[in-house]
Amino acid sequence: MFGPSALATTSLRMTYEPESASLLLVVEDSGVMCECSMQVLEHEGGDMGQLEFETAFEQSAVVARCIMQSEPLRDAFAELYDLPSAASVTIAMVDTDSRSPEAKCLSLSATSETGSCEIDFAPTSSAFIEFSCAPSSEGDYGGSCAATFHVAVLQQAFKALTHSNETFLRMNGDGFLSIQHMIESGSGDKAFVDALISPEDTSIS
Repeated sequence: MFGPSALATTSLRMTYEPESASLLLVVEDSGVMCECSMQVLEHEGGDMGQLEFETAFEQSAVVARCIMQSEPLRDAFAELYDLPSAASVTIAMVDTDSRSPEAKCLSLSATSETGSCEIDFAPTSSAFIEFSCAPSSEGDYGGSCAATFHVAVLQQAFKALTHSNETFLRMNGDGFLSIQHMIESGSGDKAFVDALISPEDTSIS
């Protein structure tokens, strides 16, 4: 997390508050502070643990993946979040070799009672560092994938977009979305923030 060159200037303070069942992490690096408060849940036998959650993702093949510049992705989500009363966002990835300006390989969309919003990224977009989607000839899930996620869940999973330089997205055949944000400090050290979220609804074709 800190990197070998940051040990002398970085500190971490962890505080647990039993009354609110929250864990507070405060990281200070060269005078810059970052606070993160996490709600603690008691483990119940019927709940899926973190290891089981990760195993569930790995049991299904990754259908699509992309590495993007974080800034255009951040702008896209900000526009979707501004849609009044939108409760969910659909993320779709499509295999395409087309260089047409009208083609799209990544689509983010939301609908509410007041309207709808769809943001598309073309294969030629400079936002992409890397993009791949299984072609339609590869099994049941090839060609395209789409899944719908609750807005509140996405807001937590993509909170690190504010500070990240690049974001790595992977979607598997069950619609689970793996997210990794790469954050580069002024000294050149890199830190990674990961999230794994399950969909409300999936549409794999």
